[in-house]
Amino acid sequence: MEDTLRDNRCACVEVLPAGERVATYDSACGSGVREQIHHRFYGVNSASVKLSVS
Repeated sequence: MEDTLRDNRCACVEVLPAGERVATYDSACGSGVREQIHHRFYGVNSASVKLSVS
């Protein structure tokens, strides 16, 4: 994910594996900052992913 604007806000992503109650969060803050997202969830074959700005 990449933060592309100079607006003092962060690009955020929330990953919630199917059947789980706890989500994993990542963010990229600052214009041009890029963060690689990599998570492994064993025994799960789908997840809900939400991208937002905060």
